[in-house]
Amino acid sequence: MNPFTIYLTIFFVVFAVSVEGQEFVTDIDGNEYKTIKIGAQIWMEENLKVAHYRNGDAIPNIQDPKQWNELTIGAYCDVANNPAKSDSLGRLYNWYAVSDERNVCPSGWHIPGESEWQVLVKFLLETPDAKSLNKKIFNLLQSDFRGYDGEFLGNGYGGGAWWSSSPATSETAYYHGINYNTVGKIRMEGRKTFGYSIRCIKD
Repeated sequence: MNPFTIYLTIFFVVFAVSVEGQEFVTDIDGNEYKTIKIGAQIWMEENLKVAHYRNGDAIPNIQDPKQWNELTIGAYCDVANNPAKSDSLGRLYNWYAVSDERNVCPSGWHIPGESEWQVLVKFLLETPDAKSLNKKIFNLLQSDFRGYDGEFLGNGYGGGAWWSSSPATSETAYYHGINYNTVGKIRMEGRKTFGYSIRCIKD
């Protein structure tokens, strides 16, 4: 079963945004990320690719699907287990890495929760201009994701999916998808063992 078939809320948004001077942030591994101001919020414009928590502890890199699916601790993997893809697409993380108190985001940054995602959605819906914002803000590439049984499911829908720090149930958490082919934004639930991308937001 494809987790992208479970639609909880769908937002259709079209908008334009201006970048007031490009700024950058660097993670503990030395990876540099472009940032973008959207309303009052400042977001990373690129997917996270860090391999260590903020305190320097290594995040386990788990390639085996069965082992990934049974995890209850934080982990990451390269897209399709191919390190060459990580520079452009970022890495995939399970929700246990998202919720770990050691934090995967750079100092002064964190993974957005539902209230922060909703601020973003509200701003976008109230921005009167319009067209092609999805590509501009999230700089979308057709990334893979890791779903049921720890398998890579591929991406035929033309967008991306990012974790929220907010849990939904004891076994699931929210994530947000953007499809730039239909200009749609979706909030869904995914199992905490799934592997999605991460975008950090400034404190």
